[in-house]
Amino acid sequence: MCFSVWPQRAARCLAPVVLLYLPLFGESLPDLLTLALSRNGELQALRKRSDEVRGQIRQARLRPNPNLDVSYSNGPVFGSEGETDISIGLSQSIERGGKRLRRVSLAEAELHEVEWQIADRERQLRASIAAAFAEWLAVSRNEATARRLLDLTRQSLDLVIARVAQGEVAALEQSLLQVELNRIQTDLILYTGQRQRALLRLRNICGIPDSEAPQLNGDLLQLAAALPPADKAPEEITVALQTRPDLAAMRAAEVSGDRAVELEKSAAVPNITAFTRYSHQHQSSDGFGYSAARPIGPLSRVTDRDNILTGGVSVALPFKNRNQGNIEAAVARKDAVRLRRSYLEQSIEREVSSALLRVAAAEEAYRLFNEGVVTLAERNLTVIRKSYELGEIRLLDVINEQRRLIEIQRTYTDALKERILAHIELDFARGKARQ
Repeated sequence: MCFSVWPQRAARCLAPVVLLYLPLFGESLPDLLTLALSRNGELQALRKRSDEVRGQIRQARLRPNPNLDVSYSNGPVFGSEGETDISIGLSQSIERGGKRLRRVSLAEAELHEVEWQIADRERQLRASIAAAFAEWLAVSRNEATARRLLDLTRQSLDLVIARVAQGEVAALEQSLLQVELNRIQTDLILYTGQRQRALLRLRNICGIPDSEAPQLNGDLLQLAAALPPADKAPEEITVALQTRPDLAAMRAAEVSGDRAVELEKSAAVPNITAFTRYSHQHQSSDGFGYSAARPIGPLSRVTDRDNILTGGVSVALPFKNRNQGNIEAAVARKDAVRLRRSYLEQSIEREVSSALLRVAAAEEAYRLFNEGVVTLAERNLTVIRKSYELGEIRLLDVINEQRRLIEIQRTYTDALKERILAHIELDFARGKARQ
């Protein structure tokens, strides 16, 4: 079965898992993992966070814009006739302390953190899909078992009805068998409801709309038999500490914390603002005289025109405010992330150990059932049914043996499902699927 193309990083992360859980997917159903990766709402929202951080990186690389300042002064408004002033200024902030580089470095670290968070969400999604599908397979197996027993019970009921009509057996046996038939029908109704709920859960996880009708294929027994063996605890813990994406995200958060502290420290270095300004001042007085341009002729009002070019720099003086509060806050956040990372490493070790214990118990139960418990129980029921048809035993013996077989089948299905769920939990705890 071919899989659709997904993002390269997701494919690299999920390829071993797809191979491990390949028996889960039928050829008539689009790959569940592909659907979940493209349709799951939480994962899509988290990917938007990645786009957001990329935008922050782009913004962090930009330098401050220059400022243009234009002003016009009009003296006549307040009675100062003949006085005007026009000025145009340009200023540019010059960042010091490596602020821009530290902003970019912090944004890139945050992007790495978000990418690992996305990978961790994919890991959770992968385990949820596998567990939900295992639940669907288990319920479907119980439903199929109930249908087979229902058919057998109906055949037995037809035989008993014929014997009652001929007077060979008491009518009580017909009543007993009818009660048993109703009980199996009740179980079948419950199993059908559970299967539909499991399908709805898969729809919700994968984002399958109600307009689509997926046809799930798979066999619980084959899937349980295809699972690989688990390694020893030290090896599994080592793998988990190396591959868990949530731990990688926490380590990336530590790097982000370090860079945030450096950015806050650089903010304590004041920026320099360089500026230049051109001013044109015009002033006229009440006196009259000759101007240099017109030494003769009529008198004109005496005016004064000045063109002034000003330049300089300004810098804040960090006497009291050295950004020490923000630095302390950044250090505290970094220390908090470090503590959470340390706690997560300890939790991972416990999670892997717990999953290995669950796998060991599930493997033991699976081994015991594979020694022929179910086959022997089915053979016993066949012999007892034949004996009843020959009139050698009572109907109650058949009903009791049939109920015993139903219980064994249920327990066997639970053991198969538990083996699958235990391995899913181990893969979830270790961070990736085993080959």
